[in-house]
Amino acid sequence: MRKEEYLASPTVSSFIHWIEPILDTPQSYIHEFNQAKPKKQYVSSNLYSDYEQYDWSISGEITEFSELLKKSIEESNERDCERICYEILKWGGVSRWNKERISRLSPDLCGYLRFMRDRLGRDLASNEYYIRKIEMTAGFSKIYSAYIDDFIIYDSRVGAAIGLFVRQFCLEMNSPVVPEELRFAWNSGKGNNTSHGASKRDPSKYGYDFPQWRTDPKKHLENNVRANWLLSTLSKKTKSRFSSIEESKRLRAIEQALFMVGYDVTDVHFD
Repeated sequence: MRKEEYLASPTVSSFIHWIEPILDTPQSYIHEFNQAKPKKQYVSSNLYSDYEQYDWSISGEITEFSELLKKSIEESNERDCERICYEILKWGGVSRWNKERISRLSPDLCGYLRFMRDRLGRDLASNEYYIRKIEMTAGFSKIYSAYIDDFIIYDSRVGAAIGLFVRQFCLEMNSPVVPEELRFAWNSGKGNNTSHGASKRDPSKYGYDFPQWRTDPKKHLENNVRANWLLSTLSKKTKSRFSSIEESKRLRAIEQALFMVGYDVTDVHFD
């Protein structure tokens, strides 16, 4: 599906209508977890409360890199572009698996990122964006997000959170399966298992199964694109407290809220 077709589908429209109250209605759900880094106990009851508790005080936020990355690409400064990309990977804790990929794209990293901006701006079906020259990992999702407007970070935490809410939507709608338009993929991430060996990031439950993208860049990119479409539309339609946030920052705020929810989706209780 292309963007307009996807957003016009009854399933996606219904999901956006369903999730909108969860953005800030008191006691939409109860979610408690202990996060290791930074060490803190979190208790939240709606997505806005998750956003308010978003904290990356140790290493800053990705918005701090965005202006620098855009400037380096505008000036075709390969050295600065590569350095900033490494900083983004370090910020995201994923430099170990992505540094070699960045090196392979030099000496035309700026050109590659311009290509990605232009490609992702095209009107294609969500499964048509990927071609073999594209790098797609959680790390590159962060780099693209810093450079491309309305491109969210789609990592294991965000994928898990979206899957969690889709699962609850399916339960309340008595859907026999997860609709294809909402089968968002998740990934376990390193060291994110429970004491029973299950992944804290797996939203599959009650017979609703969600796929993993594992190391499949095409599936990962398609999910990122669909999440961009869905959450961008939600951010523009909402009348919740998120609407008080400057529009250019609102999508990022919802992404940050989902990032908090996705730390552990094994024990979330909906009202």
